[in-house]
Amino acid sequence: MIRQFLHIAFLVIIIGGPQVMFAQDDELNVFQDQTKPDSVRYDAGLDWALIQVEPEKVKEALQICLEIKEATKGSEELRGRYLSALRLEIKLKSQQTGIDEIDDLIAELEKAKASKKDHEVAYWARSIAHHYQIRDDFPKAMEYYVVAIEFYERTGQFKKMGFIKQNLNWIYGQLDKKEESLREGLSALEVYKSINDTTAIIDMTARLGEQYALYDQMEKSDSLLRIAEELAEDYGNKGWINFVAMNRAEFLRKSGKFQEAIDLLQEGLDYHLKFDHRPRPVSFMYAVIADNLMSLGKVDLAIAKARKGLEVADQHELIKEATDNLTVLHKAYVEKGDWKNAFLTFQREYEQDQNVKGGDKTSAVVGELNKFKARQKAYADSLDQVQRDKIQQLDQERQLAEKRQERFIWIGGAVLMLLIVLLMFREFQRRKRSNLILGEKKTIVEEQKKEIVDSIEYAKRIQNAILPPIEEIQKCFTDSFVLYEPKDIVAGDFYWLEVSSNEERGTSNSKGNLASRNSSLATILIAAADCTGHGVPGAMVSVVCNNALNRSVREFGLRDPGLILDKTKEIVVQEFEKGTAFSDNKGEEIKDGMDIALVSLEQQQQQEEGDSVALNSCSKLKYAGAHNPLWVIRKGQNEIEEIKASKQPVGKHHLEKPFDSHQVDLFPGDQFYLFSDGYADQFGGDKGKKFKSSNFKKVLLSIRDLPMAEQKERLLQVFLDWKGDFEQLDDICVIGVRV
Repeated sequence: MIRQFLHIAFLVIIIGGPQVMFAQDDELNVFQDQTKPDSVRYDAGLDWALIQVEPEKVKEALQICLEIKEATKGSEELRGRYLSALRLEIKLKSQQTGIDEIDDLIAELEKAKASKKDHEVAYWARSIAHHYQIRDDFPKAMEYYVVAIEFYERTGQFKKMGFIKQNLNWIYGQLDKKEESLREGLSALEVYKSINDTTAIIDMTARLGEQYALYDQMEKSDSLLRIAEELAEDYGNKGWINFVAMNRAEFLRKSGKFQEAIDLLQEGLDYHLKFDHRPRPVSFMYAVIADNLMSLGKVDLAIAKARKGLEVADQHELIKEATDNLTVLHKAYVEKGDWKNAFLTFQREYEQDQNVKGGDKTSAVVGELNKFKARQKAYADSLDQVQRDKIQQLDQERQLAEKRQERFIWIGGAVLMLLIVLLMFREFQRRKRSNLILGEKKTIVEEQKKEIVDSIEYAKRIQNAILPPIEEIQKCFTDSFVLYEPKDIVAGDFYWLEVSSNEERGTSNSKGNLASRNSSLATILIAAADCTGHGVPGAMVSVVCNNALNRSVREFGLRDPGLILDKTKEIVVQEFEKGTAFSDNKGEEIKDGMDIALVSLEQQQQQEEGDSVALNSCSKLKYAGAHNPLWVIRKGQNEIEEIKASKQPVGKHHLEKPFDSHQVDLFPGDQFYLFSDGYADQFGGDKGKKFKSSNFKKVLLSIRDLPMAEQKERLLQVFLDWKGDFEQLDDICVIGVRV
């Protein structure tokens, strides 16, 4: 119970996001400083008013809210402050009158709906939802959060959508609905990724990492926390690095690595003491460190840490944090058998909990308080020499009562043993029936699994049919390789080849092979593509994208890589929109597509035997890409020349613009590489980190003088050594060509 209580507090204080926790007078001084910008003054005034509880202070806070509301009225720029001041005014008035504020909030929502002000509808719906959430009325909270999400989506406020999904993630967690909680958390993460909000991505990834640890899904937890750590390091902000480390502390505690958790928490505590200076997280982290020390049996150290946390809480009048530290102190004193201090800490903890909750504790807590009072009385009686005779008499009566109790225990034990035997027999019969049912279900599941695997294996044969044979690629590029390693049976990555010609004489067959001519210029198109997802969903998208590439070249006769990607994107978007129009989810927009590196080469062709064509010279290379770049290693050079891709996918995107084509002159001995992101993104090594593009480049440069077939083997071996026991993260597709 103590750890669960501390964890909930951790979510509120540490993970709950940045909060202003400075001294109250500082906020009030900022509001009264006329030299400060209005927006800064108003935020400070609202922050100060929000935390006032004393009657006289509430009146002053209410006056500040009225001033801010009047000053921001009608200002589009400061509309948010106006709404916040209005909401806080409602709260403070309800605090004075004792009437619940919810009716006034609902009235404001109805006004906003009537005036068709979408921004205000979303604001008041979210405020009402928050009102219900802090009162643990979760169904009502979710009802109004749904209204807020609808209007935020309509007005394009995606970050606030993500924030609401975070709240739903928390609510479902409180209701112990793990699947729904994780679904909302992952959905919030996708929203933040779609708007490229780095700090929100780090925040949500770390939250999910800790949540998976709480649900004992340690592998997923570790993977997400590693991603969050890498993002925080790349972001370069010490505060976010510290924040992610705090989340890993819970993972370590769940893994039984209490000392490692303590080390991380101590780093976070040192950071707050040196840079942040907020007393609330400082006091709380002392409590969490002390609780971990208790798990290691270091009771005296735990007491020392909890006392420091209590000192900070008392200094800044932090009631809840004082309770956290008192909880650990109480547990530690009980462990030591120091009943006097245990009783004193428990008594203060009980009184503070009464102040916070404003009501009676449960019967279990009251019973524990009575036990401590009884122990205190027994302790005092044992020191009272005058009452020795009375104590002896009571002891004799107790012995007689114990004998009577022993008889009852023997009789009750016999009855209980009989009941246990009956229950065990009943349980044996139930398990026997359950095992029969489980055996039948296992057979059904195994049959279904075989059918699914057989279907996917057949899908693999279909997908292989759309991939160009390696022999065809080697006909076009004698010294080349294709490293293709799907994560699952089928893949979202694919490689693509198309050969066409501007013939002087003759015709070309349906497969793009050249025939019946003496000499012509051939255009060879080759690409490495990475479709959305992997496995079966990725394979389905790859079929659509492969078909779109073929149509762009064969049906529309395009040869320029940039124009091919423009037309391919148009076809892909049309195909998915067509599918959505006939689906049950007509309002759901599909943004699937692909990242790709596509090149075209014009080479002189000379007729040899039959239809066989030797491509013996290269005049130019054109490249266009969606997120995936082109790398070129010049003959005799020790560096990679990178041609960057367009920052958009081949699919639905909020910024529509044509793809750029780049031209590169190639000479005999030059090498170029096309690839998806699966190779560089693989986790592995001693520290379980990403391989990264920088290491990928180093490997290519180290093997640049080897034949392409050997380069492929070396790349595969490096990948397997790096991956080790880690799961393969994504499909891998790497194409290498030496001119």
